[in-house]
Amino acid sequence: MKTNELNLIQGDSTLRISKTRQSNSVDLQVIKWAVNAVLNFAELTVVPYVTQGMPYYYFVAKFPNGCTEEDGTYVDEDTVEVVFNLLQGKWETPDYLATEHPVVKDEAFVQKLLERMMNERKCFYKKPAVTKDGVTYFRGYYKFFRGVVKFNIPRNESIDKFLTEKGFINRKEFI
Repeated sequence: MKTNELNLIQGDSTLRISKTRQSNSVDLQVIKWAVNAVLNFAELTVVPYVTQGMPYYYFVAKFPNGCTEEDGTYVDEDTVEVVFNLLQGKWETPDYLATEHPVVKDEAFVQKLLERMMNERKCFYKKPAVTKDGVTYFRGYYKFFRGVVKFNIPRNESIDKFLTEKGFINRKEFI
C-alpha cells in the first residue's frame, strides 16, 4: 500500500510538509489481514485495478456476524498467486510474509489478469456494461470457494478484441 512519511513543521499557526516519501510495495499487513479474515470464515471480495500505473487489490471482507471490513494494497505476481490460493481455501505459503515484495508499473494489469483467469477458469459471471463519464466498462466476476474477484474494466480496442474472441461481445449485430 502506498504510504506517505510526512514531516510537519509547525510555525506561526501554519503546518508545512518538509518532505514526502512514497513506498510502492505490497503492504504485508493488508495481506495478513486478508488471510486472517478468510481463516475466520469471511467472504473476501477482491477488486483489481491500476492506480498510479501500479497493480492494486481492493479487498472487502464480509464476516458471518454481519461485520464488513475494507482495505487495499499494491500487488505483485507472488501476491496474485497467494490471493488466488487463499480464495480457493489454501494458505500454504507462510514464507511469503517473510520477504518484501516490490511492485512494478503495469498499466495493463487488470486486462492481463482477466485474460489469465478466462484461460484458467470456466465460469465467468458477466454483468451489464455501465457507462460513466463517457467511458463504458466491462463488468463481471469469478466465484471462488472463499470469495469473488470482481472486474470493472474500461473498454478499449484491445479489451474489445479479446472479449470478442472469447465470445463476450457479439461479433455481429442481428437486430
